[in-house]
Formats: sequence, C-alpha cells, structure tokens
Amino acid sequence: MASFEDLMIGFNDNGYNTVDSFVDRTKELPTKNVSIYEIDFNPLNDANDSEEDKIENAEKIHEQGMVYTPLHVYRNKSHRHGSDKKYMLLGGHFRLDALLRNAELYPDAQKMVPVVVLPEPENETKELEMILLLNEVRPLQDEDYKRKVELYLKVWNGKAEAGEKPKGIQKRKWIAQRLGNRIGEKKVEKFIHEIEGYERVRKDPDEIEKDEIEQLVIDANMTEPVIEDTESSADKEDRKRIVKNLKETMGRSVKIEKGWLCFQFLDKSKKTDDFYSILNILGFDDNGEMK
Repeated sequence: MASFEDLMIGFNDNGYNTVDSFVDRTKELPTKNVSIYEIDFNPLNDANDSEEDKIENAEKIHEQGMVYTPLHVYRNKSHRHGSDKKYMLLGGHFRLDALLRNAELYPDAQKMVPVVVLPEPENETKELEMILLLNEVRPLQDEDYKRKVELYLKVWNGKAEAGEKPKGIQKRKWIAQRLGNRIGEKKVEKFIHEIEGYERVRKDPDEIEKDEIEQLVIDANMTEPVIEDTESSADKEDRKRIVKNLKETMGRSVKIEKGWLCFQFLDKSKKTDDFYSILNILGFDDNGEMK
C-alpha cells in the first residue's frame, strides 16, 4: 500500500504542484466498494457547507444515479477520534453526506460506494494535511479561504514542532501552493497576519518629530563601520555554514559583509517585497518588536 510519503513524491515543499496533482496521484491506487454505513465523518474536516448546499448536492447525486469517483478513507483499526466504524473519511465529506441523506429518502439509493483505502496517518498533523489536500476542490469565498489558511497554518506549526518544517520556502508560499495557487501569496500573508493578530502601525508623516527625521537622515548616510578582521579560519567556516543554512531555510539571499548580517527582502525582478516576512521569521512582529 502506498504511504503518505509515496503520495507526496513530486509534491515537494519547493515545487509548483497543485492540489489536483495530489488527488490525481491517489486515483492510481486500487479501489474497493464498501458500505456507506461503515464510513465515519472525520472531525478534523472543517467542512461548513450550508444545509441548502447539502440538500442540493444530494438531489443532484440522486438524479445522476450514483457516485462514481472514489472517496478517500483509511482503515480505522485504532478507533481514532473515538469512532467504532471500520473506515475514517479523509476525502469526500460532501458526497458521503449526500449518499447518507439519499439512503434515508429513497429505497433504491446507492448504499455501496467506491473508496481508495489509504494508510492510517501517523499523526494528527499529517491527517489534517491529507484532509485539506483531498477536499480542496470546490470554489471558495474569502472567508472560506481564510479558514483554510488557518488550518494549513496549523499543519505548518505542527510540522515545525515535529522538526519537519519545509525548508527553503516561505510559509505563505507553501500555503498558497497547498491551496492550488487559487489565491496569491500576498493574500495568504494578509490572512496569516489577521489570524496571528499582527497589526501594522504606520505613522502619519505629519506626526514624525523633527529629531526623528534628523536621525533617519543620519542613519541613511551613515558610513559602514570599519571592522578589524580578527576571526579565525574556523569561525569563518562555521559562519559560512550558518549563512548557507539560513539561505536554504529562508529561501532568500543572506550574506555577511563588513560586520553586517544582511538579508535580501526586495526582488524587483520577481516584484516581491518580503520585509515583514523576514521580521516574522526572525521572531519580530510587523512593528519590529519581539513576539
């Protein structure tokens, strides 16, 4: 049986792959027919479909005859989430809801459904990630995207706590990719700021004191300090290694120059400005205060 890692081959943390490519990969796996009553809804699925949408979907499926596209489940041997049912749902919440509704209304309704049985996820973080990847297929409104960003943020933080945080890619880009790039990185970053409580405070130019302006001019024209080179060869090599790691982790240019540790935040060729992202990565909020 293919593992979660097998399914993620080609869907790496740095490549450009959409959610659809992950779903397509699971279609290559063998299917089997199981009873709809053997499958339990996954409580990690933050589905918020309206009652009206659920009824409409159930009627549509009844009219077309049956569900042909397999649901995605795992064999719930460990009775995860307190469920005694044989299978736990990963992908297909909307369709399973429709099948159960129709089974109550129509004697001839479909009661066996094709499923792809995936391996039981190792932990809740991977389970949530699979649910998001396998259910992100319908058009969403801004509030829905924000909720999905919040869930992917939970996955990102869970990976970070487990020492599995994606390297060489920004959080906002990683989440945007997981959303199939249906919304841009800037919008993802905006949602992240709202979710994590960031607030950008910009001073009105008229409120800036004269001495502040003078200090800004001094800072802007300050010559670089002359630093005497007293580093040992071992220290230099160690710092080169650290700078290399920083580049890979942050996905941007980092260098040490004349006593300064410098991070690139502006890339005119790509029209990106990551000033605030760098602050956040370094542990500061958007006002330059330690979080």
